[in-house]
Amino acid sequence: MAFVQAVGEFPTSVLLYTLDNRPISIEIMNQLRMFNIGQASAYGMIQVGLIAIVMFISYKFLGVKTENTL
Repeated sequence: MAFVQAVGEFPTSVLLYTLDNRPISIEIMNQLRMFNIGQASAYGMIQVGLIAIVMFISYKFLGVKTENTL
């Protein structure tokens, strides 16, 4: 639960979601409430993967180029 709150805008997600359009953080919280730890973990790994992809792409295109000083 701490991971979900740290990564996303959790309070905003709680206020704005609908039943047809749930953010992944809300779905993780719902799965944890129903004691579906495996499914909550799977959604968490999907979230980690998406964040890693976005960070990789943004670093690739916007990252700082370093010079070799050797």
